Amino acid sequence: GTLLLLDTIDLSYNGLHGEVLTQLGKLPALRVANLTANRISWLPSEESLSIGFQVLETLHLDSNSVEFFEQWRSLRTLKKLRHLTLRKNKVKALKDHEPPGHDPNWGFQ
Repeated sequence: GTLLLLDTIDLSYNGLHGEVLTQLGKLPALRVANLTANRISWLPSEESLSIGFQVLETLHLDSNSVEFFEQWRSLRTLKKLRHLTLRKNKVKALKDHEPPGHDPNWGFQ
């Protein structure tokens, strides 16, 4: 249907959570996805993301609830991704394994 031709989608400010990205990955022509200000707290596995999003170039995940860098690792499977925004997430760790007491502001002075 027509949704299969969709190349841009703006679902910002909708309170979305759960398997949003897994579902959007089923849109084969999707190049731009704006998911700003939802309640997304996790990202699908590398395996799940590599199945879809073959042409995704821009992904906005600002103001969601993604907390750990390891959750972002799956984004590396998005081969065409050129623009990624993750502002205002609830990041607790920037690396996979930070030692206790590690300064979370490393490299950002």
